[in-house]
Amino acid sequence: MDTRTVVDWLYRTGEDTRDELQKGLEAAKEDIQRAMGCIKDEVNKLNRVAAMATNNMGGMEDCQENWVPGGATYAEVLNRHLPAAHISTLTRSQVKDRQVLIDKDPVAESNQLAALNKHELVAKANKAIACMTTQLSQGPAELRVVGAKKLNNGGVVYELYNPETAR
Repeated sequence: MDTRTVVDWLYRTGEDTRDELQKGLEAAKEDIQRAMGCIKDEVNKLNRVAAMATNNMGGMEDCQENWVPGGATYAEVLNRHLPAAHISTLTRSQVKDRQVLIDKDPVAESNQLAALNKHELVAKANKAIACMTTQLSQGPAELRVVGAKKLNNGGVVYELYNPETAR
């Protein structure tokens, strides 16, 4: 093969590669345009829903007159229209209400819980709770551990099924 033939072959290969890249870019561009159209439609729908919700909040002046016993509480009404940051705070608070901290005794030399994974910790806690509840004549109906998180200091934070059992 002479130099001219190699140069022509490289040039054609470069052109072919360029053409394939352009085809790929065009296809990607079309996909992005379709996705943007869908996103634009969804944003418009959300804006319409938000506008309707805002309009429906008007006319609340006569709510006190139309109040029905057993209806929504003040807190429930407020919670329906909370910003996302408040909902996040409430959720964290509700999770914390279900948590129980079991700390390792600082003078103890060994920690039996350190070698266990999360699933084993939950199983052991549920077994311990089952043993305790057989000796109790009264107490919470649903006493169950649903999660565990190991702490760096050797302690464990258990998450219980409901906040009443965590108290």
